[in-house]
Amino acid sequence: MPEKTSTKTSPKARSGRIRRVQQRQSVFSRTETGLRELVTHPAFVGVLTTAVLLAVVLTASIIAGRSVLGIAVDRISDRTFTVRAPFEREDEARTQRNREIAIAATPRVFLADTAAIEALATEIRRLPQIASEAGSLEELPEEIRTLYKLEAGDLAVLADQIRPTGELAASWSFSVSRLMDALARRPMLASDDRQDAQVTPGRVIEIRFEPPSDGERARVVQVPPIDTLDFGTSDRNALRDRLLTIATDAGFTGPRAELIADRLLSLQRPLFRASREQTIAREQAAAAAVAPEVIKYEPGQIIVRRGEQITGSKLQELSTEQSAYIATMGPWAKASYVGASLVIALGVVVAFGLYLKEYCPRALAKPWRCATLGIMIAVGVSGGLWMSASLPAAMWLGLTLPVMLATMIATVAYDRRLALVLGGSIAVTLGVALALSPAVVAALLAGVAMVTIRLDDVRTRRDVVSASILTGLTLALASAIVSVIDRPIVDDIAREVIVDSVYAGLGGFVSGAILLFMLPVIEYVFDITTGMTLTELRDPKQPLLRLLQQRAPGTYNHSLNVATIAEAAADAIGADGLHLYVGALYHDVGKLNKPGYFVENQSKGQNKHNKLSPAMSVLVIVGHVKDGIELAREYGIPRSLHHYIESHHGTTLVEYFYDQAKKQADADDQIERPSEVEYRYPGPRPRSREAAILMLCDAVESATRAMSEPTPARIRQLVHDMATKRLMDGQFDESNLTLRELNLIEAALVKSLCSVYHGRIAYPSDQKPSKSNETRIASSAAGA
Repeated sequence: MPEKTSTKTSPKARSGRIRRVQQRQSVFSRTETGLRELVTHPAFVGVLTTAVLLAVVLTASIIAGRSVLGIAVDRISDRTFTVRAPFEREDEARTQRNREIAIAATPRVFLADTAAIEALATEIRRLPQIASEAGSLEELPEEIRTLYKLEAGDLAVLADQIRPTGELAASWSFSVSRLMDALARRPMLASDDRQDAQVTPGRVIEIRFEPPSDGERARVVQVPPIDTLDFGTSDRNALRDRLLTIATDAGFTGPRAELIADRLLSLQRPLFRASREQTIAREQAAAAAVAPEVIKYEPGQIIVRRGEQITGSKLQELSTEQSAYIATMGPWAKASYVGASLVIALGVVVAFGLYLKEYCPRALAKPWRCATLGIMIAVGVSGGLWMSASLPAAMWLGLTLPVMLATMIATVAYDRRLALVLGGSIAVTLGVALALSPAVVAALLAGVAMVTIRLDDVRTRRDVVSASILTGLTLALASAIVSVIDRPIVDDIAREVIVDSVYAGLGGFVSGAILLFMLPVIEYVFDITTGMTLTELRDPKQPLLRLLQQRAPGTYNHSLNVATIAEAAADAIGADGLHLYVGALYHDVGKLNKPGYFVENQSKGQNKHNKLSPAMSVLVIVGHVKDGIELAREYGIPRSLHHYIESHHGTTLVEYFYDQAKKQADADDQIERPSEVEYRYPGPRPRSREAAILMLCDAVESATRAMSEPTPARIRQLVHDMATKRLMDGQFDESNLTLRELNLIEAALVKSLCSVYHGRIAYPSDQKPSKSNETRIASSAAGA
C-alpha cells in the first residue's frame, strides 16, 4: 500500500516564506517612500527640467557632430573613406573648362557708330559735287581742304566724277558703298579694345549695326582680330598705307585713293566701340548653356586612402558622399540613429546625476547649481563641436579649449572629483559625437586629470599660470603620442604632429588665461571665494580689519590668535585652512559697534556690565553676531565667510550672565527665574568642519588667555573639556565632524596654544630685580 504524501508545511518553512514576503514588502515600501520623497522635494522640478534639457542638447549635439567631417584641406587622411551610398557629383574642373571653351568661342561685341558712318559716307559722296562747284581751291570750305589735304590738281580729279548732266558717276557711289563695307570688315579699333580682342587666339569679334527701326534685324559682321586696325597706333604712316589699300580695294584709284586714305586717317574717334555689357551677357549665356559634367560613384569605391593628402576636390567628394548617405537613410534608420543618440545622451546625464546624488548632493539641493553644471556641459560639448567644425585644421584647439575651461571652472567652483567627472563627461560626449578614437579621448582625459591635480587651491595668479602651463604641456605630449599611435607614418606627417601638439597645448594655456579673467564672475555665480580672494582679504590693510585694529585692538589680537591656531587645526584634518583663517579674522567684527563691552578691550577695573542687568548684558553680547553680519555685507565680505560670523557661537549658553541672573533670582523672590533659552545665542550651529573648528578655537583661546598659569597639562585638560562640552551640547551635530577628527583637532590646538601661552620666568617675591637682572631674565625668557 503506497504511503500518503503529506501536504502540510512545516512551521520553519512557513516562517521563512513569511519573512521573504515581508522583506519584499519592506523593499517595495522603502522604494515607494524614496520615490515619494524624491518627487515632493522642492528642487525636483528644477533638476528634472535641467536633466531633460541637457539630454536634448546632448542628443542634438551628437546627431550634428556625426555630420561633421572634421577634415581640413592639405592634411593627411587618418583612415580610408569609401562610398556608402551611390551618388553623382559635378566635375567642376571639367565643367569649368567646357565653360571657358564656350566663352572663348563667343565673339566680342562691337557696336558701329551708325550716325558717324552715314555722315562720313554722305560727305565722301558729295565731295566731287563740292569740288565741281568750286572755281578754285580757295573757294572750298577750310574743313574740306584740311580733312582731305586737297591740292590744286585734286579739284580736276574730283570734278571728273560729275557727268555732263550734273549727276554723280555711278562708279564713285559704288566705291563709297564698298569702302563702308570694307571699313566694317577691317575696322579701326581703339588700342585697348584691339588688345583685349587679341587676348584669346581664334576668338572673333562681332560688328553690330543697329537697325534704323525696331522691325528690322541688326546687321552683323564677324571679323578675325588679326584683320583689325589700331586706331591709336603711333606709326601713322603704316596705318595710312593700310587705309590706302582699303580705299584702292574699294575702287578708288590714284589720287582719289590717297584723298580717301587721308580723310580716314583724320577721323577723331573710331567708328566702332566695344560693348562690354553685351559681350559679358553673351559670355554668361554661353557658359549657362554648357551642360555640367557628372561623375558617378558606386558603393565600395574608395574616395581617399589612409595616408593620402586631402585636396579641395577630395574634401568636396567626401562632403557630397556624406549628404548622399544621410539622404538615402530611411525613416527607421533615422529613427534608430536618433534613438541611439538619445540613449547615449541619457546615459551621460543619468551617470552624472547619480554621481551628484552620491558625492555632491549640495549641487542637487538647489536647482540653480544643477542648472549651471548642465549649462557647463552643454556649452562645453556644443562649443567643442562648433570649433571643430569651423576650424578643422585646429581641431585639437577646438577639443581642448572647452573641455579644459569647463574642468577648470568646476575645479574652482566645486571640487576636484566633480570637475574630473564633468570634464570626463564632456570629453566622452565629444568623442562619441565626432567619432574620435579612444586614444584622443584618453588624451583629453589626461588634460582633465592634470587640471584637477594642479588647480585644487588657487591662492595666487601664479597657481593658475603654472596649472595652465602644465596642462598645456600634458596635452601637447598626449597629442603627439596619439598621433604616433593613430596616424599613418608618411613623409609629411611630422609637420602635422607638431602643429597638432601646439594647438593642443595652446588650448590648455588659453583656458587658464580665460579662467583668470573669469574668476570674479565665477565667484559671484557659484557663490564661492577663491584662494586668491582669500589671500587679499587676509591683508591687514583691508578696510574692515584696519577699523577693527583701531577701534577694538584687543578683539583684533584675539582674532589673530584664533586664526593662527584654527589654521593649524584645519591642516591637521585636511580641512580648508586658508578659508578658515580668513573667516577667523572677521568672525568678531561685530564687536566694533560696542568694543568696550567685551573683556579683551576693557582696562582693569573698568567693566561696563556692572551698570547693566544680566538680561541687558546678554543682549549686548549676543548682538555682536548680528552686527558682524551687517558689517560684512556693508564691506563686501564674500558670503561664504558670513557663516563663520553667524555660527562661531552656535546656540551656546552665555554662562556668566546666566549665572548672574540666577543668583539675582535666588536673592530676590520678586525676580523671575531666567530661562536658559533666553541666554543662548540664536545660532545657527556650525554646518561645516571649518565652522566647528572656529567655534572651538574661539572658546579655548579666550579661556586659555584668562588662565593664570597656562601649563601644557592644564591647557590639554581645558581643550578637552571645552570640546566635550560643545559636543554634548549638540553644537557639532550639523558639521560632519567625526570623533577621530575631533581628537586630531584637540591635539593640534594643545600644541598651538602651548607654543603661544608658554610659561614665563617669574621674579623673586622678596626683592625687585635690578635693571641688569631684568635684561637677563627677559633674555632667558626669549630663549626659552
